[in-house]
Amino acid sequence: ISIIIPCYNCESDIVESVEAILRGTSLPMEIVLIDDSSVDNTLKILELLSTKHHSLIKFSKTDQNSGPARTRNVGANLARGDYLFFLDSDTRLLPDALANFSTRIDQYDAIVGMYDEEPINPGASPLYKALLYAYLLGQKGVHTYDQFSASCAGIRSDVYWKLGGYDEKFPPGLDFENEEFGHRISVQHRMVLDPRIRAG
Repeated sequence: ISIIIPCYNCESDIVESVEAILRGTSLPMEIVLIDDSSVDNTLKILELLSTKHHSLIKFSKTDQNSGPARTRNVGANLARGDYLFFLDSDTRLLPDALANFSTRIDQYDAIVGMYDEEPINPGASPLYKALLYAYLLGQKGVHTYDQFSASCAGIRSDVYWKLGGYDEKFPPGLDFENEEFGHRISVQHRMVLDPRIRAG
C-alpha cells in the first residue's frame, strides 16, 4: 500500500498526519508526500520528514500550484504500491484503518473510508458534522458508494491508471474532482464505503 498525501500550506498539520500513520497497527509500504507549491514552510517540513523516515517517506513537488487532482496524480506516478491510499494533509488516520483496508481491498476495486465521530477540530460545528456523517454512513455497514472521498480512500493501482487517474481540469478550490472520479470508478468497478476505515 502506498499512502499519498497532497500538501499545500499545511505546515501546522502534516507532521501529525504522518505520525498518525506511523502509530498504526499496519504500516504502508511507503508514504508519498507531494507539495503543491506551498508558500509557507511545508516543503521544508516534508524534507525533514523524508530525512527522518528515509526508508518509508518520499516527497516531491509540483512546479506550480495546481490543485489536489493534479497533485494526487503526481503522487500516484511516484507510488510503487499495488494499492493507492489517499489522505488529506489535515486528517489523522485511526490506528486500525489501514489494517481494515488491507483485509477488504481484495474483494473490491476501491474502498472509501469516513471521518470518525470524534473530530480533531474543536467546536460545535465539527462535532455536529462528524456525528451526522457517522450516523448516516456508519449505520449502513459496508455498502456501495459512488464518491471517491480522497480524504480517506484507497483504490487498486491498476484501476486508478485504467481510468486515467484524476481529471486535472478542475482548478484549485473547485473541489469537485472526487465526485467526478468516484462516478467513473462506480460506473465500471466495484466501490464501497467501509465504516471501519476511519480518519479524524
